[in-house]
Amino acid sequence: MTMTATCPYGRMTMTATCPYEQMAMPPMTLISLISEQTLPNVLFLRAQPQAVRQIFLSTEKMEAQGRSAWIRRAADLREVEVVTLPPEDLPAILARLEAVHIGPDEQLVLHLTGGTKMMALGAYQHFTQCFPAQTEVFYVSLEKGHIQRVYPGPAVTPMSVRLSLETYLAAYGVTMTRRGEWNFLPWRQEAEATFRHAMGIALDARIEAKLARGTSLPNPADRKFYTGEWLEVWAYHQVREGLGLAEDQIQQGRHLTKEVPGGKTFTREYDLVFIRNNHLFLLEVKAWLGKEGFTVKKANPDLYKLAQARRELGLYARGHFWSIKAPRPAGWEVISPNLDLLGIRFAGPDLLADPGRLHAYLQSF
Repeated sequence: MTMTATCPYGRMTMTATCPYEQMAMPPMTLISLISEQTLPNVLFLRAQPQAVRQIFLSTEKMEAQGRSAWIRRAADLREVEVVTLPPEDLPAILARLEAVHIGPDEQLVLHLTGGTKMMALGAYQHFTQCFPAQTEVFYVSLEKGHIQRVYPGPAVTPMSVRLSLETYLAAYGVTMTRRGEWNFLPWRQEAEATFRHAMGIALDARIEAKLARGTSLPNPADRKFYTGEWLEVWAYHQVREGLGLAEDQIQQGRHLTKEVPGGKTFTREYDLVFIRNNHLFLLEVKAWLGKEGFTVKKANPDLYKLAQARRELGLYARGHFWSIKAPRPAGWEVISPNLDLLGIRFAGPDLLADPGRLHAYLQSF
């Protein structure tokens, strides 16, 4: 038994054979719409490793920004067919899609999460009308953590893919390198003791002497550690253990270098970078042990950097700012109410010194 379907644009599209006559699975072709938010593409591609043909529906702007190349690297794809579409011209989009050859035995999986609205409408119309029996259409919801099929009938599948930190960053054209030459993570006990001393929980004369000397300490590793690295090490272990993160999901003291059009790059430094449930978190931790303490002027560069996270690293990036000193009121009462609008959460000394509150705070990530 065979069935045929005719495309409304005037083309014979497919011949489907009864499954009782032919049991072999047809080859899968995965069709992805490309836009600025590349993470859903990478997640869906990694959830469909059986695809033998990859087609990216992109635009000239996205290609100039290198987004298809980022997705390809992050998803570890070898060959990709890139079809550039006019982003807002539906008739032209349909005409371009008509030129894409689709064989009668291909299983088509259309992923609609990216692209412009017109690109999504055009792709949905073309593939569901021209290849109705060959096509399935899906949408990824990161907030709900699932993949939803929208054609031929609704179905929801939990998102089982969990990306490493490096893969998430690759999806946005970012590479990660160590900030300094020393690995202080094994200094955990000293970091904990220094934190307890700085917070007034358990004073230690030896640590006080180290902190007081700071940049004048003879050992360069000690100078680096006691002038601020200790707080990052303490925060690293709190976050990793509190959230149960694997080693490839969290890093301390990293430079993130991002590709931009024109072959250029720019680099930002972060104290902690980690991923949980495919969301990226960027954490700045500050001790402010000097006489001035925590002033808005000193905090502004880090707050600005964190506020740029969603633009540079995707809508699924979140900024957090920790300080073991309370901010001075001057200026902070203006900035504080706007932190949510900037995508930044603040944790001060009262929260950080309370293990129960800190645990609850971490679980909200």
